[in-house]
Amino acid sequence: MAKSEKQEAIAKILKFFSRKRFSQEELKKTRKLAMKNKLKLSRLRQFYCQSCFSQLKGQTRIGKKERLLYKTVICRKCKHPNKFKI
Repeated sequence: MAKSEKQEAIAKILKFFSRKRFSQEELKKTRKLAMKNKLKLSRLRQFYCQSCFSQLKGQTRIGKKERLLYKTVICRKCKHPNKFKI
């Protein structure tokens, strides 16, 4: 795996997540591209639901547990709570 392939994959992934709308199939292809090139989608995971892979929209809550702050977003489609550190 050359560095140029990895850079191209990063560019494709960032271009994909800059769009306002995307489908589940497109997201799955993008995730596979990231896994193939061993890239982490750490901050980009906040844009899609972890269980149904749909675009994440829904009720948002901010919580605090001891010294950690986290954001919980409940998916409109599958009602799965997605928790992220802030």
